[in-house]
Order: sequence, then C-alpha cells, then structure tokens
Amino acid sequence: MSKFRLLMCVTLLIAAVSTLPACSKSSDNGKSTATASPNSAANAKKQAEEIAAALLHDDYATMIRLTHPGVVERAGGADKMKEAVVKGKQELARVGVSFKDVKIGTPGEPTVGGPKVFIIVPQTITLATPKGQLVPDRFLSGSSKDKGATWQFVDGAGLNDQTAHQLFPNLPAAIHLPAKTPPRMQPAGGK
Repeated sequence: MSKFRLLMCVTLLIAAVSTLPACSKSSDNGKSTATASPNSAANAKKQAEEIAAALLHDDYATMIRLTHPGVVERAGGADKMKEAVVKGKQELARVGVSFKDVKIGTPGEPTVGGPKVFIIVPQTITLATPKGQLVPDRFLSGSSKDKGATWQFVDGAGLNDQTAHQLFPNLPAAIHLPAKTPPRMQPAGGK
C-alpha cells in the first residue's frame, strides 16, 4: 500500500469522526461571558489523554462523550458515529494498519470566546503499517462551557479556519490552528 493511500485511509477514519456541521449560529452575540479556571489546561490534557486511550482501546462511549456534540450530531448520532469508527478501523485493519499509540502534548493557553473556553492540544499518532510506522503530528481543538472543568474535542485533521469558525462561532482570533505537516514514515526495523 502506498504512503498516499495509507494516509487517505487514516484521514477518512478521522474525517468520519470529525465531520463538521455546515453551519452553526452563535447565541451570545460575541459577548465574552466565560472565564478559564486555573486547572483548565491540565483538565484538557487529562481528557485528551482519555479520548486517545478510548481510540486505542475501542472505548466508544468515552470517545463519543469527549467529542464535540456538533460532530456527533453530524455523524448521525452516537450509534452512527460508533459505526463509522468501527468500520474505519476495520478498513485500516484489512490493509494491515492499526493505531499503535497516541501521545498528547502540552496544551496551549486556554482562551475565552463568548460563553466558552477554547484550547489547542497537540497529539502525535503512531500507526503500525506493513512498511513501518506512520507518524502524523496532529492536534485536537477543545471547547469547554464550564470554565475548563470538562472538554469536548474535534480532531484537527478536519479543521481549517473556515470549518473551525463554523463549529466554534466564538473562536477567538487569538486561537491559531497549527499548520498541518506531512506524516513521517519510519521504516520497519528502523528508527
């Protein structure tokens, strides 16, 4: 399987759980009403680690609970989202690809926008493939409506400036989506 086809399979799986709503309306007229708690970044990292573990261990209930509700809705609800993830992982397995690891990096600064708090959390995914390990550096975009106590995430693979603002109408200008970089291929038996 070519690196391009493999990357497309992974992207399709992530897109299945990151499909964004066509539009969303803000109900707060852009007024900033939230504050971030001192523990909000630590909470975001912990919950991002939970969603990463859920992906690795097929814990669909946790994965769905920590996914932005607009994504779950766009997928057709929790059951349809679970179905899409299961089918995506089965397709990857059929071509010899599996999720080996997901590492969560240090979150950026929590930033208030309207009634919510937003954060960017880096993640590095390691996929085992027949030709070695494919390692894309990605990010999660998180939002919290309770000052950073609980977070819901969207995988950054499906985000650009336009789709991010559709999903998060109050996304502050101070939040910049990280640049997308090509995945690294580590040949089997190599470093």
